[in-house]
Amino acid sequence: MNTSQRRYDFDWLRVLLILTVLVFHSMRFFNLEGWGIKNATTYLFPEVLVIFISRWLMPVMFVISGVATFYALGTRRVGRFVKDRSLRLLVPLLVGLFTHIPLQGYLAQVSQNQYSGSFWEWYLNMFNNVAGSSSSFNWRGGHLWYLEMLFVFSLVCLPLFIWLGHASGKRVLAWLGDRLSAPGALYLVVLPILLLSATLNPENGSILTSEEFGGWNPPSHLIFFLSGFVIASSQSMQASIRRIRWISLVIGVVVFFAGAGLIMALGGGDAAFGTPFYLLWTVISSLSCWACTLAIFGFGMQWLNVRTSVLDYANEGVLPFYVLHQSILFVVGFYVLNWAIPDLAKWAIILISSFAIIMALYEFVVRRFNFLRFLFGMKLLARPAVAPADQPVQRRRFQQRRRHGMA
Repeated sequence: MNTSQRRYDFDWLRVLLILTVLVFHSMRFFNLEGWGIKNATTYLFPEVLVIFISRWLMPVMFVISGVATFYALGTRRVGRFVKDRSLRLLVPLLVGLFTHIPLQGYLAQVSQNQYSGSFWEWYLNMFNNVAGSSSSFNWRGGHLWYLEMLFVFSLVCLPLFIWLGHASGKRVLAWLGDRLSAPGALYLVVLPILLLSATLNPENGSILTSEEFGGWNPPSHLIFFLSGFVIASSQSMQASIRRIRWISLVIGVVVFFAGAGLIMALGGGDAAFGTPFYLLWTVISSLSCWACTLAIFGFGMQWLNVRTSVLDYANEGVLPFYVLHQSILFVVGFYVLNWAIPDLAKWAIILISSFAIIMALYEFVVRRFNFLRFLFGMKLLARPAVAPADQPVQRRRFQQRRRHGMA
């Protein structure tokens, strides 16, 4: 496969998913499940949407990251790949850990009446309780856990990816792509996802089994990441994904809503790990997740492989937008949720205002200065070439003498 040919459909999917992340987190103020800052009244409808979107949102993000890794290793040496991943992922992660992620923790505690001091007082005491869930240094990175996990995956899987780039590895990759592109075979990926969800107890306190990372445990995200690498390597898999896009969409939506409705009707709403209801939920969740993922990629491949000026602009700003979005939502929501207006109006104001603030910060602050571009994981702007007229007179004369063989 030609890795030098740009796939704009994957770029579009990345942009659209980041916007979906903003909408998703804007609903977290109003759904039933706990979050850092909550509205006084919560509702079932956003809860259902949040659960449904959480089934496929971060899985699709990791699949796209696997696709991007395939293309990156096809055009870069290993050392350059590691350097790029470090600058693009670790730098904004570390900056966030010591700047706006603590701000989220502070606002959450103030809104829950757990703290009444200033932010600077809270910040200075942040390192006193590292192991706690509040008033502590958030080493998991808040919403930036995705950058942290993606960096780890990239390094851990790098030996495997290097081997897959050699002759024997390419044969294995081609064989796997051919087998998975057979009718129905694409859904075999559900099996390891289901196995991990059914056997790893999310309540045992281990970070490896926790489902606090976008609703899935880290090993499952690793499966999604590797799946993206395989998909990118196989034209036959991509053709198969396009062919079954409508079937995948129907399966993903129907399985989730029908299955969730069945569980609720039978009284197994919040099933404990190891119970039959929990096993049923893992089947519904895993199948719906992968079906929606295939549908999203299928429609993207069919319709979105086009380049526009909007895409060029948006694609560069995806990472800074993601890095900023939840912190801005927290700041805006902290104030708007106290207004005496209808809750639907609160949600609309929070969503629209946050989007506008993020875009203004990106356009007028981040993207224009190389120092900030570096801190947000962006490529630096090239320095403008010096025109001959701007060069010192003596240098121009020296160049003229060289051209005439006099120097």
